[in-house]
Amino acid sequence: MTLRRLFWLPLALAIPLLGGTFGRLVPMRGTIADIALDERRQVLYAANFTAGRIEVVSLSDYKVKSVLLTPETPSTLALSPDQRFLVAGLFLGGLTIFDLDADQRRDLAMPSNVLAVVFAAGPQALVVTRTGFYLLDPLTGNMVAMPISGSLGSCQIAVDPGVKPVDISGATVGVSGDGQTVYMLARIENIEPPTCEPSSPDRFYLLQYHPLDTSVRITASQSKPPLGPRVVSVDRDGRNYLAGWLLFSEDPDTGIHFVRAQLPNINGVYALGGHAYDYRRNRIYAQVPVLNNTATSAPPVLHVMDTDNLAVREIVKIPNPIAGRTLFTADLNYMFAVAESGVLVFPLDELDTLPR
Repeated sequence: MTLRRLFWLPLALAIPLLGGTFGRLVPMRGTIADIALDERRQVLYAANFTAGRIEVVSLSDYKVKSVLLTPETPSTLALSPDQRFLVAGLFLGGLTIFDLDADQRRDLAMPSNVLAVVFAAGPQALVVTRTGFYLLDPLTGNMVAMPISGSLGSCQIAVDPGVKPVDISGATVGVSGDGQTVYMLARIENIEPPTCEPSSPDRFYLLQYHPLDTSVRITASQSKPPLGPRVVSVDRDGRNYLAGWLLFSEDPDTGIHFVRAQLPNINGVYALGGHAYDYRRNRIYAQVPVLNNTATSAPPVLHVMDTDNLAVREIVKIPNPIAGRTLFTADLNYMFAVAESGVLVFPLDELDTLPR
C-alpha cells in the first residue's frame, strides 16, 4: 500500500475555543526524549536527553524525587506490563535495564543506535535499532533478531536478520490498549527487492507486530509530506490508529489497512507535536504544527477530534507545545505528554468543565 495525499478534511467554521488553559506543565531543565508511567510506584519516568539521565517524577506533587543514571544518553523508555522492568534505549547504542523490584541495573552494549523500545502484552520488549528489530528478555538480557515481512502491492518483502542489514534512521512506536498490537512508523533503507522501496526522500514504512508473531510485518509505505509528528496512537484493540497525520483502520475481514482520514494543512515536521487516542471517550487529542507555522509562533492549542473522521469538536489552549509521546493512566483519567519544556499533565475529566 502506497500512501499519498488522498483528500483534505475541511475544518468546521464554528469550532468552540474553550476558555482558560487546560493542563499543567511540569518544567524540567533539558530536553525530554520519552516518558514511561509507573502507577504501581506512583511515579513518571522522563528520559532527559540533555542531562543524560532519567528523572523520576512523583505523581502526588509532580516534583522530581530522584534520578536513574544511565551510561549513555537515554532516548527512549518502556515499562514492562508488570511494572518490574524499566528499559532505557541509549542514543549512541545499548540498553539499560532497571529491575525496579530488585533495585538492580543491567547495561547491555549494542553496536547501533536504539531508536525505540516497547512492551506489548507479553514479557518481552520489542527493540528497534538502526540495523533491525529485536526481541529482548529483560530478565536475562537475551536478544533475538526479528525478520521483516510483508507485501506492498506486487512486492513481496522478506528481510532475514544477518542476510543484508537494513538501515533504520528513525522510528516511533504505539501499542493498543489491550497490549495485543504494536504499530511502528520507521524510515528504512535497503529493503529488498529495491523496487519495493518508496521513492526518495520519504522512505517511511508502517509496520505491525503482535506478541506471538515471528516477524515484523510491513503494512504500508511512503507519504508526502513526511509522516510527522513522531507519534503513533492506537485504540483499544488495534483496529484504528493515528500514525503521524494519517488515521488508519484495519479491515477485520481482509486485514487490509486503509486511510480513513487525515489531518489538514500539516507540514509533516517529525519532532514537533503529538496526539493520543482516547478510546474510553471516543476522542483523539492532537497538537500538530500546520503549514507556515511552528510550535512557538503561536500559542499552543489542543484539538479534540472525532475518532472516525478527525472532525474537530473543540479547541483548547495548553500551557506548552507537545513534542512527542503521550501516555494515559490505566483508567484513562489522566494523560501525560512530552513537552518542549518538560512534561504536560492533563486531567481529562476536567476538560468538559472548562468554560465555554
